[in-house]
Amino acid sequence: MTKQDVGEFEKFAPHYFEYVNDCIQKSSPTLLAKIFGVFKIVIKKKDSVLLERSVLVIENLFCDRKIVNKYDLKGSERN
Repeated sequence: MTKQDVGEFEKFAPHYFEYVNDCIQKSSPTLLAKIFGVFKIVIKKKDSVLLERSVLVIENLFCDRKIVNKYDLKGSERN
C-alpha cells in the first residue's frame, strides 16, 4: 500500500470495523472481506533500510473452494 492508500484506509477503517462488528454481533451476513489489519514491513541491512512497505491482510476467500476463474482487481507492481 502507498502512503496515500494507508491515509485513505485510516479514513474509512473506523466505519468498516464498526459495520463488520455489527454484522458479527447480529449474525448478519456480509459480502465484505474481513480485514485483519494493516502492517508495515521494514527490511534493514545494517544501518540502512532496503525496503519499507505497508500491506493489507484480508481473509482467504478461496479456502476450500474450487475456483474456475479468478481475477485480481487490485493494484500490481509488476506486469
